[in-house]
Amino acid sequence: MRVISKKSRRSFAKTIGVTPLQGQIGSLVFIVFIAALIGASFISKDFSNFLKSSTLSVVNPMIEAVSQPVYAVRDGFDAVTDLSSLRAENETLKAENAKLQEWFHLAQKLETENHRYKTLINHTENVSYDVITARIIADTTNSFFKSFIVPVSSESGVAQGQAVTSDAALIGHIIDTDKRTARILLVTDINSRIPVLIENGDQTVHGIMAGNNTAKPELVHIPSDIVIQEGAKVVTSGRDGILPPDIAVGHIQGSGEAAHVQVVLDRVPEQAHLVNILNYKAIQ
Repeated sequence: MRVISKKSRRSFAKTIGVTPLQGQIGSLVFIVFIAALIGASFISKDFSNFLKSSTLSVVNPMIEAVSQPVYAVRDGFDAVTDLSSLRAENETLKAENAKLQEWFHLAQKLETENHRYKTLINHTENVSYDVITARIIADTTNSFFKSFIVPVSSESGVAQGQAVTSDAALIGHIIDTDKRTARILLVTDINSRIPVLIENGDQTVHGIMAGNNTAKPELVHIPSDIVIQEGAKVVTSGRDGILPPDIAVGHIQGSGEAAHVQVVLDRVPEQAHLVNILNYKAIQ
């Protein structure tokens, strides 16, 4: 323990302007005051409580006055901490906003490219169908001719060339109507020719799907430099102006030269019972 010499105590007292006599008197007064408090606590409990409350009344304002700078410093540290947190959150929000801006510009670019591609393939979203549902009442399919008969007529709005679907997939088109019935030529018939689009990877290829009296029609009139991919989706192109575009047809089986490519139909015509006849109207 460090011991302060009398010489040091005298030097400190002289520095703060207190004479030795005054220091001794102050110490004596402090000792008497403490002794009085202790004695009072034994003599009278009420007087002890009075002294305690009086002392607290004097000391509390001093404590509050001393505490104010401490509270101010603490509040200052809290404010600095909050400011740092706000800055960190602000930087995070700026980074997230930058990413959103990148995605926004990418979406705009993709939308522009999509519009350009649709224009290149003569695609249109403005189509309207009047749908007529009918049940197949006769299957006139034989080795040379594949067709169905349905009990709807021109008076119902059915006309030659209209697309016929089952389960949202193309199975044929109307080739003849009378006052009571209509005849459907199936896509598998050797006389069937359907303009189609092949979604060939990043290419969109136009072609004709030709019936061959088998369950798998063939693709014809495909550019010779095009290699068709296995599994490529096939839909109607609408280039004939009669069939609507984008009706599901099937997918490619086999790959390579178009002469060896067949289409697996999404809906086998011979399995259909109910059909939808689409009275297609292009909206200009």
